[in-house]
Parts: sequence; structure tokens; C-alpha cells
Amino acid sequence: MFEQDVLRFLRSEIAPLWTLELLLLIARDAARDWSIDGVYRCSPASAELERLVRRTAEAYATYPLAVTEAVLSAPSSKIQLFADAFCLKKE
Repeated sequence: MFEQDVLRFLRSEIAPLWTLELLLLIARDAARDWSIDGVYRCSPASAELERLVRRTAEAYATYPLAVTEAVLSAPSSKIQLFADAFCLKKE
């Protein structure tokens, strides 16, 4: 459906869903001043991150339900820690 690196990005970096909407809004209008004093602008940390955000936006535009499911189905770290406490291990 969409690339594995986009899926990994969604599951590891985006939670809750509104953060995806905010990221895409800011990325869509990167030249805009995002503060009252005009200090804050969108500037990706790397060209690779910029490409990843662009591909994520394309995936969301094409497959909004699948992207939403990917974000919502990502394991919560607190839930994962709780589940890991009950993992059976070979001795």
C-alpha cells in the first residue's frame, strides 16, 4: 500500500493522530512564520526527513484510512512495557 519506511515512521514517531495533521500542515507551508514574532519556521533536520515527510503526506492523501490505522495501531510504549513484564522466557 505504502512504503515500509513510511509505515515505520508513522508507528514510531506519530502519536496521537493530530500530530500527523500538524506535521503535514506545517510542512505544506514551510515558508510561513509560525509565531507572532516571526521566529519559527519549518526546517527539516535533513533532506531524508524532508523526503520521508513528503512521502508520508502522499500516502495520507492517497490512503487516509490505512495511514490512520497505522498510527492508531502502533503499540504504546507503556502498554508494551506492561506486556513485556509478562513475557515468558526460557531459562
